[in-house]
Amino acid sequence: MKSLWNQIPIVKIALPMVVGIGIEIAAAEVWQCSKSLLYVCIGLLFLALVGEFTYRSFSVTNQYRWRKWMGGLLLLLFVSLGYLLTWLHAEINYPNHFGKFLGRGNYFVATIAQPPVLKEKIVTVVAVVHEIADTEKIIKKVEGRILLNLLRTSRSENLKYGDRLVGHSAIKLFDAPQNPGEFDFKLYQSFHHIYHRAFLQEKDWKLIARNKGNPLLAQVYAVRQKFLHILQEHIQDPDDFAVASAMLLGYRDFMDAEIVQAYSGTGALHVLCVSGLHVGVVFVILNLLMGWMDKKGSNWRIGKAGFIMLFIWFYACLTGLSPSVMRAATMFTMIQAGKVLYRHVNIYNVIAGSILVLLFFNPFIITEIGFRLSYLAVIGIIYLQPKIYSLLTVKNWLLDKAWIITSVSIAAQVATFPIGLYYFHQFPNLFLISNLVVIPASNIILFLGVGLFVVSWIPYVSALTGLALAKVIWLLNHFIFFITTIPHALMEGITISMVEMILVYLFIVLLCCFIEFKRPKLMIATLSMLLVIAGFFATDRVRNHARNEMAVYQVKGSCALAFIHSGKVWYDFDQKLYDNKSAMLFHVKHHWWSCGVRTETQATSLSAELPFGRIICFQNKKILVVDKEVKKVRRAVVKRLKVDYVLLSHNPKVYLTDLAKLVDFDSVIFDSSNKNWRTEYWRKDCAQLNIPCRDVNAEGAFIASL
Repeated sequence: MKSLWNQIPIVKIALPMVVGIGIEIAAAEVWQCSKSLLYVCIGLLFLALVGEFTYRSFSVTNQYRWRKWMGGLLLLLFVSLGYLLTWLHAEINYPNHFGKFLGRGNYFVATIAQPPVLKEKIVTVVAVVHEIADTEKIIKKVEGRILLNLLRTSRSENLKYGDRLVGHSAIKLFDAPQNPGEFDFKLYQSFHHIYHRAFLQEKDWKLIARNKGNPLLAQVYAVRQKFLHILQEHIQDPDDFAVASAMLLGYRDFMDAEIVQAYSGTGALHVLCVSGLHVGVVFVILNLLMGWMDKKGSNWRIGKAGFIMLFIWFYACLTGLSPSVMRAATMFTMIQAGKVLYRHVNIYNVIAGSILVLLFFNPFIITEIGFRLSYLAVIGIIYLQPKIYSLLTVKNWLLDKAWIITSVSIAAQVATFPIGLYYFHQFPNLFLISNLVVIPASNIILFLGVGLFVVSWIPYVSALTGLALAKVIWLLNHFIFFITTIPHALMEGITISMVEMILVYLFIVLLCCFIEFKRPKLMIATLSMLLVIAGFFATDRVRNHARNEMAVYQVKGSCALAFIHSGKVWYDFDQKLYDNKSAMLFHVKHHWWSCGVRTETQATSLSAELPFGRIICFQNKKILVVDKEVKKVRRAVVKRLKVDYVLLSHNPKVYLTDLAKLVDFDSVIFDSSNKNWRTEYWRKDCAQLNIPCRDVNAEGAFIASL
């Protein structure tokens, strides 16, 4: 084990740098003390450098005596470097970031930094702001990225990468998540150095220049657009075209939620983006086609290596530079360079080296789920796949190939399932079956797709190639959707915390070490870790069993009331919302899963209808839902009601001062189906009655323990 550790020095550098990057991100986003810790890291960096120079002046004997202390100082050095590198890359820390000069209404000049995304009603644009002016027309030179949503018109549809525009709009910060467990879009955008957004009507912006972006990227995006047109000519079905553009070019804007969910539920989501597998296939093909150059001498060999590296990075740019592609392109570049230099390439050093290169250019890349999944899968395949494959000897050629694919799938799944459970809350039970078809099919699609791009100018050959590509994708899509119809193909609703995810990974590492070295201490440590994990899961189970909550979720335009107890939920939702799987998953489901919900039941069994709404009784609490006019039914109420909460929904024509004459209540909730102007009137009524109120639209979800 010691010798292996000494063979991977780059790993020993990469790990503490990743720790430093993680500390800075947590300090900025969670602890809000990034700048304070910056001075600490600078001090530690200075201390480590002084210690290094002092250590070099020691005799050999003293160097050996103080080697462990020096190792600790070097560890601090690389942690501090990671922290400092991350702080310097965060654009919000720049003194001239435009966010520091915002007023009520701002004029700004910005250049489109990525190809625009066309949606149903808007065009989404990521832009770099160069100048900003307040209402007094004082112009300031600034920098920083912004997310612009432009009303979709013929003008906005024609915007391209590198276009420069001037706009006038209120620039706002992103909203924090409004519901527990909801996807944190604000945090996600901050990892891409985007902290502000603006909405532009047709009259709010004007195009002032074109082709102001990076000329190389502009050409790459233009070529990608040409290839998209080629695919569109030969693949007519929208779903098949969406899959083709995602698999071949990394362009996922045509994907709908149903296709993504189907591939995700079968464990085949990795093929819907250009991944390391695709880059690896390109790498192998080019080496085979150009293998004859290795025999021509060193100059030919260097020329071959240079061409392959350039082509791989061109292909990576062509596919949008996704984290997995950048990882693979960097790693294969280093492997190719090692071959040219006649060096033995340790794969773990190559992986760590590619991480360091990518982190140097963008330390925030570690926040990308695809980046982490990609590296974990590669490490799992490298280490586990040979061991899994050796467990079974298959003499039949076809069955042996199937076993190779199966062993790769198992190794990748073991390495990625903890992080998959943490982020996606699901596990594809039939991933082995689906990958037996998906992996070979994706390779065939890659060959046919590249072939189609090459022969697109030859009429009959391109038509035949395009037809074959369309048929393979059609068959793959039908196979994926067939897998989803099999009962229990997908296990949903699994929720683990970050601590539990880390513990599961520690258990996997300890188990691998025990299998590798077979030491009793490692067995004890592995079993102890298993007990710790079981303790955490048991604690979560007990906590969820005792949970007793009422939740009013913030879902714009909808009523979303739920009662959670002992793994069950009783919901009072607008039917349109409950039938919308995408909206439920985004706003509600993650909270239910974190509460251990396994059974969903309508709250009609808990409610009684009233002329102006309904009253719901749950765990000795009474909630009055008012969604009809109260004024016309005063005489219909014989007995005065006593409730704990009044929930106003769907803009009922009601004055709380009048309602207070009919009902005794302690608190009022305005759900997210109400208009803002009505909630303003109700707030005044609550102030007059001296009763607390909660506006879910403005303040986020209301969660109360009952």
